[in-house]
Amino acid sequence: MDFLNQQFNQFNQQPQQKSFWQQSLRARYGFMVGIVVGVLLGWFFHGIVSLVIRLGLVMLLLIPIFIIGWLFLRSRRPQTAGEGPGSGPRVFTIGSVPPFMRGSSAPSAESPSPREREPVIDLNADDYDLEQFKKRLERES
Repeated sequence: MDFLNQQFNQFNQQPQQKSFWQQSLRARYGFMVGIVVGVLLGWFFHGIVSLVIRLGLVMLLLIPIFIIGWLFLRSRRPQTAGEGPGSGPRVFTIGSVPPFMRGSSAPSAESPSPREREPVIDLNADDYDLEQFKKRLERES
């Protein structure tokens, strides 16, 4: 009966004060599990993290180069006042050379514009066949 009394008295006793080391046992286990899981996840995903860092550095280096290239190409393009959908490149034939290209030092104000001197020929899809275009021009003139 002594044995049963001891067992009964063990549960009836006041709880003893636990030390800090005993109280922090669960927190220490949780910390160690967190360290192990963090190391494993870091090891699994280290390639992705380094890829993001490398791409970020490359972008930081390439953005100024793209901006400089864009500004350079923009400065090389001739600035015209009437830029729009109707203004395209001009095509000059031998007879319609503008006055400033003829070698005279000052352009003459009384000379008619090239469009007034020669007829304007509009090209359409059929005109890309040069043989047919030449035949049509011969028929019209």
